[in-house]
Amino acid sequence: VTSSTAGLLLIFIIEIFSSSAGNRSTMTWHLMGHHSYLHLIFTEHSFSSDLEYFRIINERYGYSSTLYQYVDLPNGKVYIKYTIGWAILYTPFYLVADLWASMGGHLRDGFSRPYQIMALLGAFFYFCLSVMLIRKVLLLYFSDRIAMIVLFVLCLGTNFFFVNFVQIGLTNNLMIPLVAFFILRTHAFHNNSTIWNGVLLGLTVGLMALTRTPSVVIA
Repeated sequence: VTSSTAGLLLIFIIEIFSSSAGNRSTMTWHLMGHHSYLHLIFTEHSFSSDLEYFRIINERYGYSSTLYQYVDLPNGKVYIKYTIGWAILYTPFYLVADLWASMGGHLRDGFSRPYQIMALLGAFFYFCLSVMLIRKVLLLYFSDRIAMIVLFVLCLGTNFFFVNFVQIGLTNNLMIPLVAFFILRTHAFHNNSTIWNGVLLGLTVGLMALTRTPSVVIA
């Protein structure tokens, strides 16, 4: 990467990130539902749980006015109404947070402060990845100067910052790097139709389906 685009954008977003994150809660509303998979899988070793657990979590942190994220089952268990793609993509950050919580004396309930902070860092990572991948797509067809202008318009002239750092639970945020990667792999597949490129395309479409299902129409 020789362009100044990525560097300037990262400096700008680091400033926004550090000044806006503060002590605000991040696991609110939809994100509480998406994130619940990680605790269930790595702690409960199940995809369902008693609603009482999440009721306690919500009373402890006040993340949601109602527990609409979960659907009651006849056996008394609940399942999460969201797809699992968000949880898959944030797994590395959850595991770091879990280690942090266990070593730092925090509650290992999947929702305490270390998990909140790592979710924010995950959003920062996927924002940076989005910028890098979109730039690569643009450079397939345009000059570096035009790519820089388009990225600045995207980042400063739309709600790109807001949804990435205020509404980090939106799956829309994760679709941006996935779609950009899909475009890059499609371009690579047409240039070199190998099994590996085909597998990468298939995996990307599958992850799209698990993250925001209607987006698979791009295939």
